[in-house]
Amino acid sequence: MRTADTAQIVKEKLVALLAAGEWAMGDRIPEARVAKRLQVSRTPVREAIRQLVSMGVLEQEPNQAPRIRSVMPDELAQLYDLRIELEGYAADRAAGHATAQQKQSLLDAAEGFADLLNESLPHAVLDDATRSRLFGIEQRFHTALNHAANNLWLERMLLHSDLLSAVFLRVLDHHMGKPLKPILQKSYKRHRHLAELIIAGKANEARTYHQTALRQTRDRETQQIIAQTNIVT
Repeated sequence: MRTADTAQIVKEKLVALLAAGEWAMGDRIPEARVAKRLQVSRTPVREAIRQLVSMGVLEQEPNQAPRIRSVMPDELAQLYDLRIELEGYAADRAAGHATAQQKQSLLDAAEGFADLLNESLPHAVLDDATRSRLFGIEQRFHTALNHAANNLWLERMLLHSDLLSAVFLRVLDHHMGKPLKPILQKSYKRHRHLAELIIAGKANEARTYHQTALRQTRDRETQQIIAQTNIVT
């Protein structure tokens, strides 16, 4: 496998680890530790880190290991404003351009939330292991949505914004320790309904529904960061 291909795989795995809370904001991430964890050489790790620095996920000072860049509430709001426009368009376009196979893939991805819900014990709470699984299911759904839009340039832009959001949000951090079933029920209902709107070809409804959900997430998460900042200060 080419170094560039390996670096892309390493980048995706590293993003998943970051989003799942493997390191905290501000923590340094040594190349050697990542290479050992992912069982690859340091060359693709170095390239993956370089890409994440250029994306703004990591920051690096001379002669220092990279670290996760902290995000301010206005930065997160701006990122979500971009996602609202791009993903709203993706949902609209998918409703009119998705193939039968892509529609099925979108529906299957939404059912991932139901599968996890059915596996969950009645009194289970959100823990690290479940958060990692939820991140994977969420990413699978968004990948399916991006593919269904059938626009290569849009897909590339959405991948960038999705990765940034995943890391900056520290996926579901403020839900840790809370009852799992209500979280999964809400996620399943929202993603399933969006998939059904797209499959039915209801472009305007799909766009509006998805954008409304993203705005709610933007407002909730920016307030969460503000609250955390106030606690620290």
